[in-house]
Amino acid sequence: MKEFNTCPDCGVNIGEYHQNGCDVERCPECGGQMLGCDCEISMPRIIWDGNWPGVKECQEFGWYSKMVPGYGWVECAKEDDGASEDLNRLVSSCKWDKNLARFVKR
Repeated sequence: MKEFNTCPDCGVNIGEYHQNGCDVERCPECGGQMLGCDCEISMPRIIWDGNWPGVKECQEFGWYSKMVPGYGWVECAKEDDGASEDLNRLVSSCKWDKNLARFVKR
């Protein structure tokens, strides 16, 4: 996935906080979508870094998938045609570390 200069939802620049109500902003407590989160926030908000949430972790772990007609999303190599970061695997195989503000392997 490409890096974005501005948030694709709220338009803030890299290094800025998301606008209130942004669909992309992550909750610093649980890693879920901030917009629908009910967490009591005690950690600093996460600054936009130009990457879709979870993409950097998938790249680090080497987790990619692609859509295969008749099968759905299947794991694949980064080099495969149609490969993208496997965000579904990230959520199912990792936990959010609020002190690091990122997903870590269980």
